Amino acid sequence: MALTQNDLKAIKEIVQGVSDTRILNSIELKQVQLIVKTEVDAKTLSDKDFEKLEELMGIVFDQKIEEKGLVTKNDTSHLPTKDEFYKKEDEIIVELKAVREEIGVLSGLHEKVNRHDRKIEKIEEKLGLQTL
Repeated sequence: MALTQNDLKAIKEIVQGVSDTRILNSIELKQVQLIVKTEVDAKTLSDKDFEKLEELMGIVFDQKIEEKGLVTKNDTSHLPTKDEFYKKEDEIIVELKAVREEIGVLSGLHEKVNRHDRKIEKIEEKLGLQTL
């Protein structure tokens, strides 16, 4: 695959950055440098070279993700999907509305029972009956 001048520059910067940060071990770093030295000078990379670079860059990216504490899919795999979350949220809201309606009904009944209690107490008083 033919590389542009920008490609060459980017690859050289990556290799320099990797060697400065010591993320790759010395063998991996030598492999990258060998690919860059031989293939970049020729301005072509084989599929095998790209696969090796991809593998080595994967190591670098994984290390950087760990260093920065970035969240990955593995970190959130236990969380529900967006659809599952909204479905459960809808169920909870429906239940909350039902509870609020029941509270309103029970509140009205409570007032009615209190009024009846007062009336019964007055009747018992007038008739001289003892309450239980």
